[in-house]
Amino acid sequence: MFVTVLHATLRLLLFRAGPQDFPYDPGLSRWLVPLGVAANALVFGTVLPPPMALAMGAAMIGGLHLCTRSLLRLRKLEARYTQTFHALVASGSVLTLALLPAMLQVAPLLVELASREQPLPPGTRLELPAGPALMMNVLNLWAFAVNAAIYRQAADFKLPLALLATLLIAMTLLMFVVFGGFLAAALLGA
Repeated sequence: MFVTVLHATLRLLLFRAGPQDFPYDPGLSRWLVPLGVAANALVFGTVLPPPMALAMGAAMIGGLHLCTRSLLRLRKLEARYTQTFHALVASGSVLTLALLPAMLQVAPLLVELASREQPLPPGTRLELPAGPALMMNVLNLWAFAVNAAIYRQAADFKLPLALLATLLIAMTLLMFVVFGGFLAAALLGA
């Protein structure tokens, strides 16, 4: 099954397949959900304490679950949920893990910026390494395009509506992640 999932994920990432081509097995959640949480936690953990990063990773996957189920329920296509969610988590995990090397190079600058007592003076530019910053932007755009392709096929959307739905879901996921971070900080006293 691992090879089948890996092959389907690669085809999704190359826009050669849709969520309907992902293996249908509800038991895959036992593997894909922890993978998704861990991938996000690793990236968040480059700039945040591990418990907070883990909470934010869990919030990301939990939010993805709720948004995907809600969208498909609204479209009366809930039977497509399992394959769609698994396709989103698998492809998202691969692209999130691909972000890690670039994030490791940018993270020290972000941590330093966050630890400053004074904000940067007006007109000061934050100098991020060009290669890692470009790589992060490319991977984020790729992830957005893959998600839009998955939602387009799963919800039977035309491309403009798929892009809009993906954008709204991305903003919603950002709120879930911020809430997860605040909740973890409040519980941990950070």
